[in-house]
Amino acid sequence: DVVGAWITHNEPWVTSMLGYGYGVKAPGVQDWQKALAAAHHVLLSHGRAARAYRADGGTGELGITLDLTHVSGEPEAVRRLDGHRNRWFLDAVLKGAYPADMLELYAERIGPLDFVHDGDLREIAAPIDFLGVNFYQPAVAHLGDGPLGVDEVRADGPRTAMGWTVVPSSLTTLLLRLRRDYGAIPLVITETGA
Repeated sequence: DVVGAWITHNEPWVTSMLGYGYGVKAPGVQDWQKALAAAHHVLLSHGRAARAYRADGGTGELGITLDLTHVSGEPEAVRRLDGHRNRWFLDAVLKGAYPADMLELYAERIGPLDFVHDGDLREIAAPIDFLGVNFYQPAVAHLGDGPLGVDEVRADGPRTAMGWTVVPSSLTTLLLRLRRDYGAIPLVITETGA
């Protein structure tokens, strides 16, 4: 009763894709099938936690925080990287469906998504009161290598001490895109590094 707002998960892209795909975060695995399964299951646990909170009488606001980016570059590469970094999570939580183009791309390049079961996406899309947005830097995408056939590079511009590009207009572009594509869900900037 002293906490007015709750976040079920922070940055499921980082925990799943960087932890199980790229292998640069714990547990340090490089297996894209496991990365997609981890992403799905963290989203499923979000939906189940949201429903359990409401069923138990929770009255505070409830949301999830996604680390999102604004992607520019070659159009096909932008579509793929945006689907991987943004839409895979946004569409599941806010629309109750994974993007069809990413389902096709992942199935073609990584393998079957047989860990997704009937009813899972309905659970993932449990109503939320706000969307937390973590934003650090924009991405530039070019067709290339890797599981998506995309290379992600840093945008030009001044850099933070961590080497991240500082482009404030990219946050504005991202927020306007979220409103345009996902409606009037309240947005909370939960992290930004520059």
